Amino acid sequence: MGRNILRVMDEVQEIGGRLRAGGTAASREIYDKRTDLPAFEWGGPNGAYLPADVKAVVDKSRVRDEL
Repeated sequence: MGRNILRVMDEVQEIGGRLRAGGTAASREIYDKRTDLPAFEWGGPNGAYLPADVKAVVDKSRVRDEL
């Protein structure tokens, strides 16, 4: 199994290098259609459905615009 993981990682690096060299950027259209990523306000309005310890971490990591 160890060699398999190394082979996969080598292929990932190779493809990443080709994409960077070709100037291919990530498409926002595809990102918006993904269902495996948390949605905006994934913890409910103002994090209402998050456990208290998780909410504390999320609140610290949120970017706040003071302007």
